[in-house]
Amino acid sequence: MSKRCFIFGAGDETDIPIRPTGADIVIAADGGLSFANIAGISPNVFIGDLDSLEKAPETNEKIILPTEKDDTDTMYAVKFALSRGADELYLYGCAGKRLDHTLANISAAAHIANSGKKVFLFGKDHTLTVIKNTTARFGADFYGVISVFPWGKEAEGVTQKGFKYQTEDITYLPNIPLGVSNEFIGKESFVTVKDGTLLIIWNESREKLPEIE
Repeated sequence: MSKRCFIFGAGDETDIPIRPTGADIVIAADGGLSFANIAGISPNVFIGDLDSLEKAPETNEKIILPTEKDDTDTMYAVKFALSRGADELYLYGCAGKRLDHTLANISAAAHIANSGKKVFLFGKDHTLTVIKNTTARFGADFYGVISVFPWGKEAEGVTQKGFKYQTEDITYLPNIPLGVSNEFIGKESFVTVKDGTLLIIWNESREKLPEIE
């Protein structure tokens, strides 16, 4: 059984298409506490440097970080979750508002994927996942636009089937946006990468998630 962790960042507030249960780890990364509270969710762990809050909240567990550090609050929360055995991570408030923080959080998602775990980031109008050397399978009920980008370096052996535009065992380069603006067409579809890391973004069907092999 998967051990899930939900991390709330301080980005754009949005709906919560997938909500935590009592069995999940729920972490507020500093200002993400406000987002969680608005959503009616009580984190059981707080991690942050308090630069967005006046004082530490009352939670079961809290880790107060220095303001000057190498990791962001969210990255620290990701490492904490992985150390607790989480193998499926859901990040809210981590995609939007500030581009630099969004890129930092995608890097954190790549760290999760490189650890062999599943990760999903929920933005206001889109959902993201990062996969490495594996396949993401989408059901026939997905709709809208999907884009695929190599992350970090080139991605080899990329195959996309069941979409409007299809590829077969090609290399995606980080300086050529070949995978932007593909479309779901009402069929089961999948994205595979043999060697490399892919960022996958879809802008509809936010309540649905692909199966990551």
